[in-house]
Amino acid sequence: MSRGLLAGFTDYSHQSLSDIISDLGIWSKNIKDSIEKTNALISEIKSNNYWSNVPNNFKNYIIYCQKFYNTALSEIDDIFPELTAVRKDHVKRLYRISKVAHDIYVDMGRLWHQDYPDKYIDYGNTNFLKVERIYAEVRDMAGDLLDLGNVASRLNDYVGKIEIKTEKHGSLNDIIEVKPNFIGIGINFNNLLRKIFPPKK
Repeated sequence: MSRGLLAGFTDYSHQSLSDIISDLGIWSKNIKDSIEKTNALISEIKSNNYWSNVPNNFKNYIIYCQKFYNTALSEIDDIFPELTAVRKDHVKRLYRISKVAHDIYVDMGRLWHQDYPDKYIDYGNTNFLKVERIYAEVRDMAGDLLDLGNVASRLNDYVGKIEIKTEKHGSLNDIIEVKPNFIGIGINFNNLLRKIFPPKK
């Protein structure tokens, strides 16, 4: 679904389970992209010998955020394929990601706008502008993850729901097989009989 313009304010109260699963897939891609962009910017700054000009508290926090985003990516990639049977731990894990993302969103704002020393601010330097892009990328990713709290709240309604996928129409490939026999084509009679006389449930 289309998420809201304000971080953390997307309404998931009316969203279906399939909508949530789809959005988790989008989050997975967005986190991967964000990690790659941030790492690429850090590499560029290091190659230009500018990384030593970045305050240690800021650098250390960026490293912490990158570690968290890798963890969040792993969690989401574990959770969304399992949502055919929603469990309490799915809800709890998504809430936790949202909570840490909220802390990062607040802390990054403070680190950049209040704690970044004036002597290191140099808007005329292209390397400093890359540092600013790192700040924006990391904080924006945290803001994007805030909506996981709303997802978790809605997902709680689905705890215990099991989505059973049934095959309504058999594939011709299940019945006709290419085999190394005297004419090259065989019939799988077991599958054919199951299509004609489906088992009783």
